[in-house]
Amino acid sequence: MTDSATLLLTLLLGHVAVDFLLPLRQRVRMGAAAWRSPPLYALALGQGLMVLAIFGVLRSDLALACSAALTLALARLLTAAWAASHARRSAATLLLEHAVQSLLILAFWLSGEHLWPLLPDYLQAQASPRHLSILLAYLVVFRPASALIGALLKPWQERIGTDDSLVNGGAFVGYLERGLILTFVLLGQWQAIGFLLTAKSILRFNELKGRNNRQRSEYVLLGTLLSFSLSIALGLAVDLTQST
Repeated sequence: MTDSATLLLTLLLGHVAVDFLLPLRQRVRMGAAAWRSPPLYALALGQGLMVLAIFGVLRSDLALACSAALTLALARLLTAAWAASHARRSAATLLLEHAVQSLLILAFWLSGEHLWPLLPDYLQAQASPRHLSILLAYLVVFRPASALIGALLKPWQERIGTDDSLVNGGAFVGYLERGLILTFVLLGQWQAIGFLLTAKSILRFNELKGRNNRQRSEYVLLGTLLSFSLSIALGLAVDLTQST
């Protein structure tokens, strides 16, 4: 018999394959016409048949397979139509519609494997000081760190003025940058941090070399060093507190 982890991974793989490898999702009409779009119903049917086949073959539980297939097909129909009804599809709608599907797959997997009674013990085991400190570090490294860096750089921000950068582009770059650095510190991959700093320095040099603007260059350098320093400090703090 296929083990539980393989079953869950197969279900998730099937969901991704039906939704992203088949061209059905891209052909769903946008707006109010989504409910009249045949690819919408074909997508929901594909999700249902996928779940029915996997549960039926790997577990031979017809009742579970049918209930899971009907539920996931209906959920995919509703979430896909809801997402298509928005004039502009955003990352939030994309994440939400697939989060619903993934949670339903997880729920039926837990039911089929009779793992619901073990879930509280598993969650309690994950709530260790190490895991909680890592979660806290990731939370702090995003918005609180961004606010702190912005406050520290505020005296120089008015001097350099505004530029033609993307709206909130710098903030997202900072989030990704600090998240990567914290991850590299926790994994002990200091070479990757050096590579990231070098790559960003090269990109910023190409951006600023033609401006003859020393103030902007120093401002960018300050922001980069503050971002790196805070992320490294948080990573080291997690390691040091857990090693004692």
